[in-house]
Amino acid sequence: MNTPILSYDADKERLKLTFPEWDQDSVAAIQQMLLCWYRRGTSLYSFPVALAKIEAMEILKEITIDPSVKEFDMEQSTLQWTGTDGIEDSTLFPDQVIPTNLLYKRDKAIVTAAPGTGKTIMSAVALRERYHKLAVVVAPLSSLASWEHELKIWYTDPLLGRDIDVEVITWRKLPDSFYFSSIYDQRVILISPQVMHALVEQGRVDELLGDNRPYDQILILDESYLYKNRKADRQDDASSLASNFRTVWLLSGMPVSRFNDDLFAQLHILFPSVFRSYWKFASRYCLLKDTVWGIDVVNDLPYAARRIKGDFNDILIECSFPETVPDWLPVEIPCQMTDRQEKIYENLRDKLIVDAGTLGALKPLALKTILSLSGRLLQVASNPLLVEGVDSSGKWERLLELVPRNELPALIWINYIKTGEVLLERLKALGYRVSLLAGNCKPKDRKTMVDSFQAGELDLLIIHPAVGKYSHTLTAAKTAYYLERNFDREAYYQSLFRVRRIISKHACKIVYLLSTYQTGKQTIDHVVHRLLLESSRKAQKLTVGKLIGSI
Repeated sequence: MNTPILSYDADKERLKLTFPEWDQDSVAAIQQMLLCWYRRGTSLYSFPVALAKIEAMEILKEITIDPSVKEFDMEQSTLQWTGTDGIEDSTLFPDQVIPTNLLYKRDKAIVTAAPGTGKTIMSAVALRERYHKLAVVVAPLSSLASWEHELKIWYTDPLLGRDIDVEVITWRKLPDSFYFSSIYDQRVILISPQVMHALVEQGRVDELLGDNRPYDQILILDESYLYKNRKADRQDDASSLASNFRTVWLLSGMPVSRFNDDLFAQLHILFPSVFRSYWKFASRYCLLKDTVWGIDVVNDLPYAARRIKGDFNDILIECSFPETVPDWLPVEIPCQMTDRQEKIYENLRDKLIVDAGTLGALKPLALKTILSLSGRLLQVASNPLLVEGVDSSGKWERLLELVPRNELPALIWINYIKTGEVLLERLKALGYRVSLLAGNCKPKDRKTMVDSFQAGELDLLIIHPAVGKYSHTLTAAKTAYYLERNFDREAYYQSLFRVRRIISKHACKIVYLLSTYQTGKQTIDHVVHRLLLESSRKAQKLTVGKLIGSI
């Protein structure tokens, strides 16, 4: 058989493997060994290019490299710096210039920059420089106001001489029509994932896009971690919407939280024709184990993060976290439970162990069941009041002792609304200026609270990660108390960067309050704490390439 030929099609931005005189069965056999290639006849095609090239050379030991591939390699190397033809915006931070230029030059990309580095701003500038008639941004509901604000600032460029229409659609019921006024040259529509679902479900995507061609429109999926579950409806919605766009950008401060297989569904949105086999992807980057119930992902392979960066260097875009930004100042505070709290915690712990053992004997425990059982322990470790028990908490008492001893203004991160409501009244009674930012707050009230906190008009802001983890800038905080947490790795990681951002001027003290037995024995608080710290460090290595602080 003749040697396979690897070539690059610049127009379609894909690689091609040609097998001279090979039959279709032989080519299909080779395809089964590869992760990201699809077959047409006796040829294989693939994008992204970096992984496809690496794979082809790993599997096919004898291969002819066409000069077009070498031209692509040279082109890629020039994208690592900005020349005279790049975006030159003096208002960008130095660390933002290269990522912004890389994003501007790519049709498919995942921006894996750490939170706080300005992904929204970099995307707005890159979007401004790209010609488009329509851009659709899908972002969490709590982030839409921030997107609207940043677009109106960063999109304005008198030299470009064009107007932009920014429209925000936040309600579940869609408007009767998507009218496009001819007075605007370009249009940006901001929607939440819930609105995206309604568009797909009601078959109105074509109506939203109008008569624009795929080349004239851009899709941005903010916080692409939300689409990591390949079996979820949300991922299907994103894939369906993305199929209408040539240019699709994914933004994520934490693309992977547990294991590297979290990245598969996000890549499937970008390249649905090639990323079809989840298990092929998982076996390349994760440690798999056969169990009586099937195959499980149990860990990441050693050096997998480095391998991912090499495999996807043509679509993954990092942003360095400036070394000049002040570090976090973490401290762990053990909080002995009260007598009554400890008795309730111990009784519940024993009961849950029995329940878990009974359930486990019948069938493997579902993740939701484990989280539910653990969640009740976390509530009691905070205050039995949360499970309709007595109001008795060593942790809450310690918090009230620490507040006057540490610098203000301060954040208090909670996990239960009832905690926030009770503490709000107690802190007000002590004379503090305090507000509660939770899910029952209207969007305009959320902005008012954040602005007041930043302006020094609040001493304390009690905040729930469900509404506080995205977009908010809370750099005025001198102290951040982590009173309660859960197993949501992304929520914790994102919350850390509300106080440490590219614009930060001072360090923030991070105070972890951890319940213990009166003997000092650790509780479930410590289990969750270690889990979140481990995930945070893994996320830093993937997005930035190194640990960027003392957390």
